[in-house]
Amino acid sequence: MKMTIEEWRERLGIPWRAGLPLLKAAHRGGIVDECRPENSLDALLAAAQAGYDMLETDLRATSDHHPVVFHDRDATRVCGDEREIASLTLAQFKRLRYVDAEGGPVSFEDWLEALPEGTGIQLELKVAEAAPAFYKRVAEALERHSWWQRTLLFGREAPEFLGERTINWLSPEEALARAQAGKVEPGRYWFMAKVADLNEGLVGAVTEAGVLAFPAINTFHYDIEHCFHSGLEDVWRALQWPVRGIHVDSIYGEPLF
Repeated sequence: MKMTIEEWRERLGIPWRAGLPLLKAAHRGGIVDECRPENSLDALLAAAQAGYDMLETDLRATSDHHPVVFHDRDATRVCGDEREIASLTLAQFKRLRYVDAEGGPVSFEDWLEALPEGTGIQLELKVAEAAPAFYKRVAEALERHSWWQRTLLFGREAPEFLGERTINWLSPEEALARAQAGKVEPGRYWFMAKVADLNEGLVGAVTEAGVLAFPAINTFHYDIEHCFHSGLEDVWRALQWPVRGIHVDSIYGEPLF
């Protein structure tokens, strides 16, 4: 059962915005530049203002099992601090400061507090076998902010009580196999994959089955000197397919959308 873009937006509770009839997702928490570090509140708000429908973000666990919004294992690259996030308490994490911008990284609770109503989340759990308290706090935060139905969950280690209330990730190969076997419950699965790993036949089959497919257009997929033009070529290639969403980062020097 193919889900139209209107049905996906209704399923996710995401209103229409100006622009292409797609769900546009911003990589690493929003619009990122020298003044707006990845996963920062400034990046989040800039993406929402620019009309992105969803934000991809990364969760790690502190030593006292609180979910925090941070991509890397340690804080060296973003904050100039070599300590691993898992070695810090929540209080220590909140004292980190960005190297090239004001402020510092935030907890998942604070990130959700700033997220505008009607925005969706692609939530990647950067943890393996975290403590139950971590997953419990992720669930409680989503519950408090009524974000369950807008969350696309990326991470196989998540317990059932998270997976059963969110839209779950499949690899493109798994999605295709399930679609061909008629084992897809429409509206329950999604995937994100770079354009080079996809083709029109695969995207068409999984979309027809009700899987939300996001071709990913990210700078690190390409040679750095040609990433803008290569990324733009992949955008146009993906738009020829029956996609319902595009996942794109903003570190191109100028926006692709």
